[in-house]
Amino acid sequence: MKDGLEAAARVRQATVIYARTDDRVRIVENKFMEIRQAVGTPKERAIGIRCLEASVEDVKRSGFVAEVVKRHNQPDAAVAPLTR
Repeated sequence: MKDGLEAAARVRQATVIYARTDDRVRIVENKFMEIRQAVGTPKERAIGIRCLEASVEDVKRSGFVAEVVKRHNQPDAAVAPLTR
């Protein structure tokens, strides 16, 4: 609002929190985008990709990702299901 914008898009949770403090702001209820996180390594690093895949599964399985989501107050974020 301070920049004279007629509309803005950003992470929903932060926008909803802001809208609670400014009654000039209204939130569109339907989401228009979903951000899927990714991790990668160069193709020639076959061992590296297997290590990354295992590490991603480990942090999901251990509850670390869920804890980070909770700690950062992102209730709409979901942890991806385990793939193995």
